[in-house]
Amino acid sequence: MEKFNRLVSKLNRVYLKIKLELNKEQTLSKRLYIVPNEAEIKIEAVENIV
Repeated sequence: MEKFNRLVSKLNRVYLKIKLELNKEQTLSKRLYIVPNEAEIKIEAVENIV
């Protein structure tokens, strides 16, 4: 039973690590998606002023 518990806890850590990595990827893709839009808005605003 103890071996089983250790195995389960290791698997849980791996699962959490994978889940965190996936969340990190989603967060990065959201940031990368947002940043160019903000840059475009700033560029358009500057062009309109000039």
